[in-house]
Amino acid sequence: MSFWWNNRILTEVEHVLMEEQPDIVLVQGDTNTVLAGALAAAKLHIRVGHGVAGFVSFDRMMPEEINRVVADHITDLLFAPTGTARQNLRNEGIEDNKISVTGNTIVDAVF
Repeated sequence: MSFWWNNRILTEVEHVLMEEQPDIVLVQGDTNTVLAGALAAAKLHIRVGHGVAGFVSFDRMMPEEINRVVADHITDLLFAPTGTARQNLRNEGIEDNKISVTGNTIVDAVF
């Protein structure tokens, strides 16, 4: 069931992006929907921005960590919440000019 659902998300996001033709797609987090949005945009040659990029668990057994890693590596603009997240991205080979430290939107919303 999970594979079918993930495929459906990707297909539907691709349809929306082809219809809307945005200049950039912004995704935030590490869910299957984030991965689908980033992947669909990248396949259609639409720039991708990823919020909370580099916010890692270091546990590749977690599906969310796989989603985050793949999304980070196909993203054009990475919005890291902290300097540590920026360093995590650098350690994974992401070019520094793609990374901006922006703060954590959830923490900022609480304040």
